[in-house]
Amino acid sequence: MTILTGNGFNYMIMNFIKNSISNYTNELNLTQEELNDLNDKIQEITALWKEFDKFFKDLMKEYPTLNSEEIIKMINLVLNFLSNSDTLEKLIPDCKEHIAPIKLGMEKAIGEKILEICNKFRTFEQSDNYKLIKKLFPNFGDKIRSSLTEKNIQPLFLTTNYDGIEDTILTNHGTFIPDGFGKNKHGDLVLIEDNLNKDELFFHIHGSYKFKKDFYETIKLRQTSENLNPLMIFNQPELKKKQIMEDNVLREYFYIFEEKLKTCKNFIIIGNSLKNEPHIIELLKKQEFNDEHHNLYIYDNNPEQVEKTINKKFRRKIIHFNIKKINTEIFNNSEKFIDNLLSIN
Repeated sequence: MTILTGNGFNYMIMNFIKNSISNYTNELNLTQEELNDLNDKIQEITALWKEFDKFFKDLMKEYPTLNSEEIIKMINLVLNFLSNSDTLEKLIPDCKEHIAPIKLGMEKAIGEKILEICNKFRTFEQSDNYKLIKKLFPNFGDKIRSSLTEKNIQPLFLTTNYDGIEDTILTNHGTFIPDGFGKNKHGDLVLIEDNLNKDELFFHIHGSYKFKKDFYETIKLRQTSENLNPLMIFNQPELKKKQIMEDNVLREYFYIFEEKLKTCKNFIIIGNSLKNEPHIIELLKKQEFNDEHHNLYIYDNNPEQVEKTINKKFRRKIIHFNIKKINTEIFNNSEKFIDNLLSIN
């Protein structure tokens, strides 16, 4: 079983909290104000990438149907065209010399914005919000992971999110799902090959606010350590795979994802539109699935749109999967969601 989540997973958690406020206030001695504040904070970190909308606000006004990553793509296309145009060079001598500083300036500005967003993720953790989330869902991870173990299912959990909400909720008796990291001789948390051979794994396939680029490798920071060089993939969609392949951790995650897809019976997408993830759809396209034995489950507010997005990328109707679409009612109650998820064999 392979489970891929996106921002919609966080919104689902917010929905669970919203619909169970009376239970939490009675059982956990929490006020409605505290729970509303937590939901506001979850929404804030889930929507942090919309800050790039402000960054590109002038262009967003002109092209309202494009999101930030598509705007980056458009800018890159224009800059690449200008830097490779001999005709333009004839019309405006030395114009190419001015393109490189513009490219560097844009890369620097995006990097600074990513660092700013990373610090907000860190602030969320420093305020003990993850502890409160675990308090609200003490058995969520225990129930899912124990049930899968009993069924002899070895799950691979993947997320394109950068925060630690899903990591926290899926803890089992305080134990996080292995992500391949372990201590080296210097005490740093680095990717260790033997740690990738576990019965269950959890990967941040686009990086995390805790992943730090350290020269030629990525290390994972402990607790709330400051991260001055975060690894969080946010870019033109077509460039994401290149960035992934350039990183020692994300590259291994991607390869394991690819191998797992070849054998997993059920591929489950929870709250991920895949709209800006051509590298993931490319993996799906490469697999030779059999309708009878491979199922694609889409948990989403608009599962039909997710299916449409995938089909559009395939340029033909997907016949590899037996597609099962689960709509919003499952997102209203955590117990219903868990029961529905565990009914998949």
